[in-house]
Amino acid sequence: MTREFVALPADAIRRPDEVRHYLLAQRSRPATEDDHVLSLNAALEGWNKAVAGKRRPDHLVRWAVTGDTVQVWMPDHVVAGLLEIVKDVIRPDAALYDADNDQLTFLGERHLVEVDIGGVHKRSSVVLEELHDWVPRLHQLASTPFLIVGRRDDPARFVQTYRGSPLDPDCETPTYTVQFADGSPDRLYTTEVADPAWVADLIWDWIEDRWDRLHRLSWQRYGSRGMVPVPSLRDELDHA
Repeated sequence: MTREFVALPADAIRRPDEVRHYLLAQRSRPATEDDHVLSLNAALEGWNKAVAGKRRPDHLVRWAVTGDTVQVWMPDHVVAGLLEIVKDVIRPDAALYDADNDQLTFLGERHLVEVDIGGVHKRSSVVLEELHDWVPRLHQLASTPFLIVGRRDDPARFVQTYRGSPLDPDCETPTYTVQFADGSPDRLYTTEVADPAWVADLIWDWIEDRWDRLHRLSWQRYGSRGMVPVPSLRDELDHA
């Protein structure tokens, strides 16, 4: 079985159903020198050269460059390994369309942070897609289903989430506790969120220092006198 993927500029389309129309419009254009086109073309050439050297013709891939799009056809059994390479070489500011599943993924920056998944898995960087993969599966990734993301230059600043209740770790619709620390032990803020995708987006917002969505949530703060409601997170942080 062969799988088809399309790499294209992230700002060219917004929905999966727009990809085919955009691809058709590009077919009359010569290949551009956009970063995602050049890097992916080089990576695929390198892949084919490597697998040919290992005498693995069943691992060879095909691709076509038209305008600022790259169509890639890869055998199903190489997708797990090659797809991560494709994502890394075309980020940031590119999109990847999975034609077989009709899924569109926008690829942003990879941030250098300290990641701890349940005390079992450690990472030194993260991208948004990884957060969206990990958060709903925390109970499968570690017996203690938590995720902590910390800044390398300031251990007192971190964001973390815990999936569900210790009394019911396999609950299919858990509530997530989301917390972030703002530099001191008495400035630990906490809230609850039901949607794991929303949790992943909030953690990403914190990593990128974007606060609009975080400000809209209802927060409480752990202080020396216990939990204290926070009427306005924006005002609280502005006057810290």
